[in-house]
Amino acid sequence: MNPTTDRSVEASFVASLTIGCALLMFSAACAGPESQGAGATVTIQVITYLADISSEETEAVLTVPLERALAQTPSLRGMRSVSAHGKSTIWLELKETQEKTALQWVQAQLAKMQPGLPADVSGPVVVPSGNMAPDR
Repeated sequence: MNPTTDRSVEASFVASLTIGCALLMFSAACAGPESQGAGATVTIQVITYLADISSEETEAVLTVPLERALAQTPSLRGMRSVSAHGKSTIWLELKETQEKTALQWVQAQLAKMQPGLPADVSGPVVVPSGNMAPDR
């Protein structure tokens, strides 16, 4: 890669992270104390890393297969994602459930498809929307 391409990739990565953080902060700000009761809407994040791949490769190799598997999650109300340089972040909104149950459902869907991910993948890490996964 040349320096111009490196800066372009870096700018794309920063923009994706900024959008992801803004979405996360917005969803956390909208969640009130009642959001953890029975029948509440719960937002779960699924974060997966694969070193040295482009945003397009991240989407094809990580995000799309993960989204396909996660689409089968019970009580799924909505899903959005950001594919950045080597990082896939997916937000799942589950309706009428508690956080612990939602986490279990998401982890069960991921366990079914994890063998299909590249061997050197880091994650997927599953966290409630109000929490951030540790950086690698």
